Amino acid sequence: MSSIVVSDLVPVRHRGKYMAVMLAAYLLGAVSGPLVGGFLVQNGAWRWVFWLPVPFGVVSLLALVVLLKGSVRPANTSRRERLRRVDYAGSLVLVAATGAMLYAVTYAGSEYHWSDGRIIAALTAGVAGLVLFWLLERRLGRSETVEPVMPLRLLNHRTGATVAAGAFASSLLSNWTNFLLPVYFQGVRMSTPSRAGVQLLPIIAVAVPASIVSVVLVSKLGRYQMLHVSGFAAMCIACGLFSILNEASGDAEWILIEVLFSLGLGMVVNTLLPAFQGAVKESDQAVATSTFTFVQSLAIIWSVTIPAAIFNNRFEELAGGISDERVREQLGSGKAYGSTTRAFIESLQRPVKGEVVKVFGEAISGVWYMAAGIAGVAFLFACAGGELVLRDKLETDFGLEEKRDKGIRRGDESKVGA
Repeated sequence: MSSIVVSDLVPVRHRGKYMAVMLAAYLLGAVSGPLVGGFLVQNGAWRWVFWLPVPFGVVSLLALVVLLKGSVRPANTSRRERLRRVDYAGSLVLVAATGAMLYAVTYAGSEYHWSDGRIIAALTAGVAGLVLFWLLERRLGRSETVEPVMPLRLLNHRTGATVAAGAFASSLLSNWTNFLLPVYFQGVRMSTPSRAGVQLLPIIAVAVPASIVSVVLVSKLGRYQMLHVSGFAAMCIACGLFSILNEASGDAEWILIEVLFSLGLGMVVNTLLPAFQGAVKESDQAVATSTFTFVQSLAIIWSVTIPAAIFNNRFEELAGGISDERVREQLGSGKAYGSTTRAFIESLQRPVKGEVVKVFGEAISGVWYMAAGIAGVAFLFACAGGELVLRDKLETDFGLEEKRDKGIRRGDESKVGA
């Protein structure tokens, strides 16, 4: 919703600056969350992980009510007519398909094996639901009475399709990295949960300034393709370099690689949405923003499941390097990922401890290979996407409420923008 609000108030060329503020808040939470959460878990206060977000939510809700002042031109249709235009069938199918996929990726590899009938059935239902959703949206694209949840016309343009692919890849890789680096720090470098959170700080220290500089460049120059190409190239190289880290790697190595990855992430994370919105009409900005957000959310679903599955499968292939059969059985059947903690490794005896750390490190390298491949594909999409001129004017039915003494009539706010 925050992205939709910004889209209604700010011309597409200048939206990145406001998105950068949102990104800073997101990255602050993404990095400080594991840090605070690790400290709480390490000290036996894990219940506070669920209580701490409550006051932040209350403050945000109050700020929303008090500070978000807006106006909208009166609609020409009745509420009943607007409700009739809602795509109820598409919404129901999308929720059901996403729910089935969430069930599968949540329990696969932990409660059930990937070959379990329940997991296969859930994945099949999820994929079939997405196909049915696509068919429904395709049919509704020609309807004049119902507004589709995700108009496929948004993806008919080459720029829209390639930018959407980039959004999926960037969201996937961002969360992939935040998930996998703590596994490396705890399971290979023997860091505590709280220290693993600290070791993620270079990401936010670089990604936020890089994002701000990138959106300022987009705002000033109206160009974004070079940022996308350079960003995904940097992320691809960084993921490849992550794969060579092991228990003997120095601090300078992983810090520099984190910096390189964060530079690439900062170049793309807040410049993709303006590019996607620039490829559609002003009247489609809200639905374009929601579609963009859904693509990112879909990537988040897989950002933990895919690396966990690759890690566990790779561990099964390398488990022969562990001499203790009891430990191999303890870590087998998809349980390796859940055991990548300092406490578990320190409970082992030598030389098994060193063997487990080595296998963990090699298994993690296999996950980074896949990440580098995804970033490489995104790089190719960025090269093929082309570049459109971003609008610097705003023509919507929404706007901020301004003081009368500024000579602005209600209904003209959209001409002023933010």
